[in-house]
Amino acid sequence: MRKLIASILTIAICLTSFNSTIAFAATNETNQEMNQSLLSLKKSNFNYLEGKPGDTHLVYTYESNNDKYKVIENASDNFEKVNTTIYVENTEGVFVKYATQTLTINNFTSTLSTNENGYVTTEKQDLSSVKKSELLNNNFISSALASGSYQGYKVSNWKQISTTNSSTRITNYSATAVFAIIAYIAADGATEGLSGAVVAAISAVAGKIIDEAIPIVYYRQIYSEKKLINPPLALRNFVVGSKWLTYFYSDKSHSQFIRSVTDIVYANGYEE
Repeated sequence: MRKLIASILTIAICLTSFNSTIAFAATNETNQEMNQSLLSLKKSNFNYLEGKPGDTHLVYTYESNNDKYKVIENASDNFEKVNTTIYVENTEGVFVKYATQTLTINNFTSTLSTNENGYVTTEKQDLSSVKKSELLNNNFISSALASGSYQGYKVSNWKQISTTNSSTRITNYSATAVFAIIAYIAADGATEGLSGAVVAAISAVAGKIIDEAIPIVYYRQIYSEKKLINPPLALRNFVVGSKWLTYFYSDKSHSQFIRSVTDIVYANGYEE
């Protein structure tokens, strides 16, 4: 009889423990659903009140999940730091503070810190080229490929050096943060002093990403160089010009093309 009672109690304890585990798992799942960021939901009807995408100061509104939001952003000149404050319109038509974000980019690592109504998250990404295939070396360049000059030396035409295929996640990034990430990739980290044409191209890419709520952006980057033709030994590895041609896509198979961005940097003293 005692053995039977003990067996029944053992089964009861196991069932209780099992049910508690199920309840705990269900609670965690519910919490994850509750903690889903409203900032990651699709946005529409953007209205830029101050500045335009690509400016270091930007104020705009948008609609998402049947609510209206107002965003104020301030970035450093090189876009390696972006401070964002997000407000949501209440039932009285007043914008109240809802969330803050800080994006920092340092040495090809981006860190996005978000405080969304008291729920704090931090997301880090590696923006360096994770898949790079080196092409032919550029030690010898024929004089037939001359294009421009540098301090009396002839300069080669563009020589393709490497290709890169990678991606970056930007699910709940603000407009300026998206611009900063795309600029950093397209300019290979040299985001200060970008030309107007490059800024316009980056803004177009960022705009499409924001409008279509693209969660992950894929890209293929081709890096090319100009070097001196028959230089002295001391200048053999001197790079006169660098060019980054980046193709952005919204899918992994690179079938949904967004736009390309071309960034070119020459050494001081280069002449066409």
